[in-house]
Amino acid sequence: MLDKRNQPRAEFELQAFERLSDVFTTLLGESSLTMMLHAVAEALDALVPNMALLLFRLDSERDALVPVVTRGPIGQRLAEVEPSRRDGLIGQVVARREPLLDNDPGFARTGTPDAVIVVPLVARGALWGCLVVYRCGAGASFTQAEFRFVTRFSDAAALALESEETRSQLKLLAHTDELTGVLNRRGFYTTLEHTLAQAQRMGVETSVLVVDLDGLKGINDEHGHDVGDAALTEVANLLACRARAGDLVGRLGGDEFAVGLVATGTEAAHEVASQFEELLDQLAVEAHGATVLARATVGVATIAPTNGTPGELLRSADLDMYRSKQRRRKKPAEPGVTAASGLEAVSGA
Repeated sequence: MLDKRNQPRAEFELQAFERLSDVFTTLLGESSLTMMLHAVAEALDALVPNMALLLFRLDSERDALVPVVTRGPIGQRLAEVEPSRRDGLIGQVVARREPLLDNDPGFARTGTPDAVIVVPLVARGALWGCLVVYRCGAGASFTQAEFRFVTRFSDAAALALESEETRSQLKLLAHTDELTGVLNRRGFYTTLEHTLAQAQRMGVETSVLVVDLDGLKGINDEHGHDVGDAALTEVANLLACRARAGDLVGRLGGDEFAVGLVATGTEAAHEVASQFEELLDQLAVEAHGATVLARATVGVATIAPTNGTPGELLRSADLDMYRSKQRRRKKPAEPGVTAASGLEAVSGA
């Protein structure tokens, strides 16, 4: 392998510029994070010969750096011990957020390579991880030009990590109802589609509940939309808190919600629907000086593991909900409940 350190400086800088241009073209092309990070690593391998190149991503929940790219003959060994943000050389550099070039031969006595470059990955003021390049051997060192270009390529890696996080957040927002925080209609359909596919592979039934908040218009008309929004949010919170782990909760639009019950047959689904109706009928919403009780009607549909789509399942549950609503309307209204609206003013009305 040609040692790039012996190249004329102008030639080295030209190659570095071309490689960096290719990397940012890949970044602008919205490639996958894995492809982007490996493009950075490959470009650095070609420009800066090394014994190991490690790229770490910051796991903020664990407050630790997790290796996502390991290259070179000793890369995997060096990455086996996951570094802390606070411990050791890497942690100190990351904490300071300042790149480091260490060519001190005495560094080898610690059991690590002779020369190292550590660059924190920072984009728009946020820390995303770090890039570490090692060189081994007697008299091993990095030039200032190599150090400078490693830092430049680190900018691309930081932007790639930030871009991936941004895309994840946008995807989450695209599938989340802004008011209630549960899945929106699109998100519920998409997730239910995956759930049905998994249920078919497992050979189990799947059920869906459609939950309609009775009298939302009456709440809005009498108490204002802020109280109506509070009622929708409280209903969503109740459904999300009472649903089992793995079940789906979404707002289909307006006053209608849906709950996807994984591996649940018809009988069990009807039991869950009855529990939800009872809980929702007792749900008191306090907002803006008003306390109201809003009834809810729940429809149920179950699909066999061999066929069916999210749309068919939701339509069936929706029809069952309307049948249930008609039955409830035929019952005599309880004292204090307006039969037309399903709204009971408890206080502050």
